Amino acid sequence: MSNTIYCVYITIYRGNKLPPFYIGYSTAEKIKNGYRGSVSSRQYENIWKKELKENNHLFITRILSYHNSAEKAKIRETEIQKKLRVHKNPLYSNTQIQNEKFFLSLEMYRHFARERSQNVDYRKKVSEKNRILWANPKWKEEQKKRLKKAKNTDEYRAAQSVRSKKLANDPNYRKKLSDGVKKSWSDPEHKAIRSEINRRNANGPEAIAKKKLKKWWTNGIENIFSEKCPPNFRRGRIGAFSRK
Repeated sequence: MSNTIYCVYITIYRGNKLPPFYIGYSTAEKIKNGYRGSVSSRQYENIWKKELKENNHLFITRILSYHNSAEKAKIRETEIQKKLRVHKNPLYSNTQIQNEKFFLSLEMYRHFARERSQNVDYRKKVSEKNRILWANPKWKEEQKKRLKKAKNTDEYRAAQSVRSKKLANDPNYRKKLSDGVKKSWSDPEHKAIRSEINRRNANGPEAIAKKKLKKWWTNGIENIFSEKCPPNFRRGRIGAFSRK
C-alpha cells in the first residue's frame, strides 16, 4: 500500500491578471515543495505560467483536506468545485469541474472564435480542408440536402426573420456592411470579378427569357417595361423626343 498522502488545495492569487482562486488536488509533498497548481484552460494557461514564473510571490497555496488515495482526493475536489460552481464562477481560474466535460461560456467561446479567426495559419488550414471536402461530389450533395432540409422549416424561417430584422435595425451592422461593400469594390481585381458575374447574370439564358416576357406599355406620358399592362396603359412607348 502506498504511503503517499494526497490533498485538496486552494491557491490564492493576489495579482490583477487572473481570478483570485484555484481549486485542485495533488500530493501533500508537492504542495509543501511549492506547487501551485496547473491551469490548463486556453483562457488562463499562458497567463498562469507567466505569472508563476515572474511573480511567484503573488501566489499562496493552502491545503483544505488530506486523503490516503488519489481517488478520494479527486472525489473531494469535485465536491468542492461543484459546490462553488467554479466553472461558472469568475472568481476561479477553473473552467471545468473534475471528471466533467469541458465548460466554455458564451463570452469565452466568442473570444476564442474571434482570436482563432484572425489566425492566418488557421484560416488557411480551414480553407484547404473545405476546398477538399467540397471537391467531393458525394459530400457536396449530402451537404446540400442537409442544408435544404434544415432551412425548409417554419422554425428556421421565423428565426431568420427575427435575426434579419435585428441586424437591419443595428446601425453598427449596417455601417460594417456598407464599409465592407465599399472596400470590396475598391479592389480592382474583386471589382472585375463582380462586374463579370453581374454581366453573366444580366445576359444569362434565364434573364434573357424573362426579358422576352416583358413588353413596353405607355399612357402617353411615361413608359413602363413589364409583363402585364398597367391600368390605363397601352402597348408601345413614346420616344424621348416627344416627352414634355
